[in-house]
Amino acid sequence: MPQSHDEGRRSFDRWSMFEIENPRVRAGKRKKELRNQLYERDGTKCHYCGIEEKDFPTVWGKTFYGGIKRGRILEIDHIDNSLGDDVANCVLACALCNMAKSDKFTYEEFKKVGDVIKEIWQQRKSKLSQSNPDNETIASFENCRHPFLEG
Repeated sequence: MPQSHDEGRRSFDRWSMFEIENPRVRAGKRKKELRNQLYERDGTKCHYCGIEEKDFPTVWGKTFYGGIKRGRILEIDHIDNSLGDDVANCVLACALCNMAKSDKFTYEEFKKVGDVIKEIWQQRKSKLSQSNPDNETIASFENCRHPFLEG
């Protein structure tokens, strides 16, 4: 039986109330919106070391830090950790740079560290592509669709 307009409105209202009453749901939604804004503004490169998201498996392998679910996509990093989740205060960073920067380095300090990390991963990528020019990981990952940029 088709749902009436009022029944649909009630289910929407229940979801809205669930969102209002559950800060984790609201926070997750805001984080996804922020990440999408950052992808649109900055593309798919780490702000600090410049590694492309598509190159993660080539440089780091299929698992990152022993299989933990970090490292597959860029993460949100705060330029100044004392400020909030404003798009002007955030950049996209690979998991390696985001974890290394933490709250121990300033933004300016970590830009220098990012340059060194960039040098290392570019050498690693170059060695890997020379030893295996038909690298299947690269080919298969480049054809993947990005989870946050899909409509």
